[in-house]
Amino acid sequence: MEFEYRTEECTKCHGNGMANAEICRRCRGAKYVQWLKYFYRRCPVCRGKGIVTKICTLCQGSGQMKVLGRMGFVQKHIGL
Repeated sequence: MEFEYRTEECTKCHGNGMANAEICRRCRGAKYVQWLKYFYRRCPVCRGKGIVTKICTLCQGSGQMKVLGRMGFVQKHIGL
């Protein structure tokens, strides 16, 4: 019985490495927050993206997974 490792796209995040994106609570998706009375700056929480994402827990943000297989059947998922 021979086993092999191969790399596949993560099944949880579908290869983008991020999970659970939500609108930033600080800027409410506007990407900027008021700094002084008439000045605005980039939101420090979302870094100007307007959304906050968390790293995928299955692949640790790489988007790829190592899969242990035998004769084409998936046996066990192992994060990179």
